Amino acid sequence: WSMGHFPGHSVEKYTTALRLAHAAGVDNVYTEHFIGLCRIRGATYEFSEYGAALQAFLRDAPSRAKRGYGYLDYEPEVAIIRFPDSDWGQASCYYWDTLYGALDRPPTPETGEWMQVFSLLTGGRSDPRAVNANSAVYPRYEQPVMMPCPPTAVYDHNAGPELLRGVRTLFLCGVTVSPETLAAVEACVRRGATCFAAARLCPERVRRQAAERPARVDDKRGAWIVLDGFRPEDLGPYEPLLPPVGHALRLKFKGRDVAFAADATEPGAP
Repeated sequence: WSMGHFPGHSVEKYTTALRLAHAAGVDNVYTEHFIGLCRIRGATYEFSEYGAALQAFLRDAPSRAKRGYGYLDYEPEVAIIRFPDSDWGQASCYYWDTLYGALDRPPTPETGEWMQVFSLLTGGRSDPRAVNANSAVYPRYEQPVMMPCPPTAVYDHNAGPELLRGVRTLFLCGVTVSPETLAAVEACVRRGATCFAAARLCPERVRRQAAERPARVDDKRGAWIVLDGFRPEDLGPYEPLLPPVGHALRLKFKGRDVAFAADATEPGAP
């Protein structure tokens, strides 16, 4: 891996990734390539600086034991709803232009919309063409561990109302959405949420009011922003309605904000 630049990231980034996983409510973390942590030399072995960083992280575990939440307690403020089509940016990758690994399933503009949404949410820090380091759109060996972003969750096209409870901003994009999920989104909007939605996925009653796009359609306490795409220019005058990006990656659990500096050098994690 890492094209001859093993392991392809700094010790500081590895430590930050471990702290991020813990702060995200995760209890088990997988580190690929054991050889990056420990070098076996016949009957003996020695830890690399990456292995030493992992040891230090594990030694500090008792101080993090009172985290008080798990990943199931996550409370997103933003929800991206899309069909799980497996698109991570294959269209921008020189060697892999398929969905699900199937040669007859190429990525489409619709399957790539969610990456444009993330670029909006990160203030342009993430590339609208990919969310995976395998893509050539990110400079090799310079991929950031994290980017500034509000508390966000990506749900599939069958997400129910319990997952959308408390969400302030929604994005409907991709191939399709189930009737049940669309009804749950409508309920969120009527309670006061803002939904940025591809016109083809909107309820018919909303789409009829948005002949020219972008368009705002008020719906009781909330509003639909009906779009033909998710580039900044597609949002037009409604771009200011996006949630603020800020300068940190933010997560939220049980009403508690957990923020990480966007430069990923010293996250303010528990």
